[in-house]
Amino acid sequence: MNYSKFYIQFGKLLYAIAKSDGKVQEEEIDEFYRIVKRELIVFQENSDSEDNSIFSEFEFDQLVFADEDKDVVFEDFITFIGQNPSLFTDDVKELCFDAVRRVAMAYNGIVVEEQDLIDRLKKALDEV
Repeated sequence: MNYSKFYIQFGKLLYAIAKSDGKVQEEEIDEFYRIVKRELIVFQENSDSEDNSIFSEFEFDQLVFADEDKDVVFEDFITFIGQNPSLFTDDVKELCFDAVRRVAMAYNGIVVEEQDLIDRLKKALDEV
């Protein structure tokens, strides 16, 4: 399977959680890059490219630069889940859920807006 589309969407997901408290903080950006460098490598073996994680980085950076609406970006990820249910194995679900919690915790813990997105993500992942 071509994971590049997943990596683009993964960048969107983590942007949405970072932006959900109003501003993407440096601590959240740092955590995003830690996740991409350490966690996404697990999926590289199944990919058709050596380093598809660059797609996550590019997407995240573009969204930060454009200051995109987090709700629109998050809904795009939820739509992606619905369109690609077979991609969301237990391992991928765990990666997504763990990553959003880590980014949310990176700056002053999880706030109400972040928890709302986490709950919505969990619901969408539980339905596939």
